[in-house]
Amino acid sequence: MFVCAVKATWKRVAVILLVAAAVIGLLVVWLGGCQAPAEEVAAPEPIRLSTVSEMVEWLAGEGIEVDPDSLVQDTITIPQPFDEIYTQYNQLQLEAGFDLTPYQGSTVQRSCFTVLNYPNQEEGVLVHLLCLDGELIGGDLCSVRLDGFLTGLIMPEG
Repeated sequence: MFVCAVKATWKRVAVILLVAAAVIGLLVVWLGGCQAPAEEVAAPEPIRLSTVSEMVEWLAGEGIEVDPDSLVQDTITIPQPFDEIYTQYNQLQLEAGFDLTPYQGSTVQRSCFTVLNYPNQEEGVLVHLLCLDGELIGGDLCSVRLDGFLTGLIMPEG
């Protein structure tokens, strides 16, 4: 059996600790680079609505039946910054999976249809689609009645 004795000095202990810290640091950096990258959350596919038939078809897929002949289109400018009303309106958009914040100051196309199948409402319900360059960026369902409502693009059950 072989035994070796080494006299420990502060200098030797400090060097050993520095070398050990450097080795651990290199291992952490190397192993950190070898890990699989974190899974990125894929952005949702944009909804392309360039034609009236695409709009009607997408709305039908969301359970919203509309009269294609009732279409009225105009352009609006989303304010920059949002005023109090647009802040509340954007909250509806967020609840429906949209966000108008990146489009502040943009001029967008608004398409309005009469809704034919809103629960407990025979008439007076409209759907608005907000599109920028043919891509759906938001919208709403609303009633034009005195006791009306305004919601995001989510059709209620019923």
